[in-house]
Amino acid sequence: YVRDSTELEGPMTFDVKVAPRFEHATERTAQEMDQLLDLELELTLVPSEPWVECPDRITLMSAKERGGQTFSVRLSPRDMPAGVHYASVDAVDANDRGRGAIFSLPITVVIPHTKFLTSESPMLRLNDDEAV
Repeated sequence: YVRDSTELEGPMTFDVKVAPRFEHATERTAQEMDQLLDLELELTLVPSEPWVECPDRITLMSAKERGGQTFSVRLSPRDMPAGVHYASVDAVDANDRGRGAIFSLPITVVIPHTKFLTSESPMLRLNDDEAV
């Protein structure tokens, strides 16, 4: 969630850490443990808006083995109009796109109307009938 005017002046980069979660069980067989520890998912990262940039792919491995996977997301809100903007980054199994998103990263950017006010132009026209 980004809305601070200093953050909106230029591109921002955020690090995101993703770790797999497994269904809780008090006991697991050796075979189940091997399956959990051998987890290796090739994920395609799909940003929903052009102002969101991220790597094309990541490999998500077992949390016990690697502690999750980190990737960077870059937002470029500089030329966005005033208002609330929503985007997401969906991670889709590269080998089985039909599964849908394995996880989704929500992104909200709020560009305040006051960003567009200056001493030379102290009024902002919202539409033909309204100004602030």
